[in-house]
Amino acid sequence: GDTFFRAATSIFAHIDLETGRYTDKVKHSDWRPTDRHPDTGFVFKDQLVPGFHEALAACRAAHAKLPAMLYVGFDVAITEDEGPMFFEVNMGHSGIAFSEASHGPIFKGLGWDRLHLKP
Repeated sequence: GDTFFRAATSIFAHIDLETGRYTDKVKHSDWRPTDRHPDTGFVFKDQLVPGFHEALAACRAAHAKLPAMLYVGFDVAITEDEGPMFFEVNMGHSGIAFSEASHGPIFKGLGWDRLHLKP
């Protein structure tokens, strides 16, 4: 129902990196599960994301040009006419909360779980 993208009303949908298809792990921004888009009724599970593999290749190529950045988050739009297009790059806060919650822990074994402890 929003005219513009708003984080408060966004939908988070995970995409399988191998197949380029949506999984069944879809959540509202308040973590309520759903299987479809609230406005259009689009059912996510097993739907192929058009241009996904091209977008993934573009992200990997761009990341390779930033060798000092170990972790980068790319926001990509996939258009019908021009394919994948970057519209934002996040280097300080890449927004891993959904990925971590649905498939984490992403950084398991690196000791990050002990950072809060005093030496």
